[in-house]
Amino acid sequence: MNGEMHTLKPEMLRVERGMEKKMKRTHTHTHTHIGKEAQGRFALEREKKKMKIGKDEEEAAVCMLLRRLFFFFFSYFSFSFFFLNSFCLDVVFVCGRFLYICACHLLTRNEKKGKQRRSRFNVFRAMSHCSNPHGSPVLVGVFGGSGVYQLHNLNEVKYYAIETPFGRPSGDICVAKVGGVDCAFLPRHGVGHVLNPSEVNYRANVYAMKLLGVRYLIAINAVGSLDSNYQPGDLVLVDQIIDRTTGRKSTFFEDGIVAHCDFAFPTSAAFRKLARDAVHRTFPGLAAGTEGWRLHEQGTSVTMEGPQFSTKAESLMNKQLGGHLIGMTTATEAKLAREAEMAYLVIAMVTDMDAWSDAPHVTEANVRKTLEQNVDKSRTCTLEVISALGKDFFADPAHSLLSHAITTSPSAISKEVRERLAVLLASCPHLAP
Repeated sequence: MNGEMHTLKPEMLRVERGMEKKMKRTHTHTHTHIGKEAQGRFALEREKKKMKIGKDEEEAAVCMLLRRLFFFFFSYFSFSFFFLNSFCLDVVFVCGRFLYICACHLLTRNEKKGKQRRSRFNVFRAMSHCSNPHGSPVLVGVFGGSGVYQLHNLNEVKYYAIETPFGRPSGDICVAKVGGVDCAFLPRHGVGHVLNPSEVNYRANVYAMKLLGVRYLIAINAVGSLDSNYQPGDLVLVDQIIDRTTGRKSTFFEDGIVAHCDFAFPTSAAFRKLARDAVHRTFPGLAAGTEGWRLHEQGTSVTMEGPQFSTKAESLMNKQLGGHLIGMTTATEAKLAREAEMAYLVIAMVTDMDAWSDAPHVTEANVRKTLEQNVDKSRTCTLEVISALGKDFFADPAHSLLSHAITTSPSAISKEVRERLAVLLASCPHLAP
């Protein structure tokens, strides 16, 4: 790349220097970064296109003129064949042949230049999706659910606006230190809760976390209860999931590549154990039952499409399916986290009894009231889990999943697909772009 930059024309270098100065000024006035290398290169790319488009149009016009002259010579003198001597014919055909060769040469050169530029721009795109804007890997990520739009006790806070091949995430990602551990936080519904569960761009959210280097992903979810043992106010470390969503994009591997990931155990057992121990240290009264709420070490969560709550019949059906909890986001995130080779933990906050129960069931007012009581508790638990994780970054089976999950032959995977999934394929060197 450096060699290529040195061969640019003076006006190109001026454009590049101008863009670098602009980036430096922007960096000093905002905490939002979009991958410094990618931002400069894309801006330079746009300027290159603007400066070269005129030249391309001129060459195309010359090619067309030469071709028309050739056909004019050929057709005109063909009709005049019997009125010309052999010498004139030789001159005509030599001139026509010369014009034809010139036109073909220009067309071929133009086509080669176009291919080179397209290839170079594809590399720029791939690099923009592969550069970590934070620089160093951020190993821990947190998705905040309903009511949890920020974490407390954060140090060295920075925000990053990240572009992915799957679009923008739900918002800028906050990267900060929690107990000395770098952590990335993103409210999945956006700041101010502007995205319903079906509108959330789950692929962009998980991909952005992967881009930052996340290997341990914590999801905080608000859920309803399908079982009387799980009462409002309780916290649950979900171990199983039933997916009843429809039409969501829940895989990165499509459009030219196929992967079948092991999903028998959708959350990390080691992560749940670490979280259980951390929560019990933080709330010692849990063992004696004096905290006023319970921590459930396992539970099956049903993920519905939403955004409406269940009918009573649907709630009874979900209960009969074996669900203990019901929410609207867990399954989609869990599948994508597994494909991104992340150890996944769900901390579910029970906010209400779902519609199956004769007790006062789910209403927006009940959910909001219980959420307010649960938010501080879930935040505290999450911070303790992150601190505990900083002392034991355990190896998880999910961290080395893709090497055996991708079934598409390497020779059949296009360069475009490799570039689109470059961040995910980094653990498979034979598939990297």
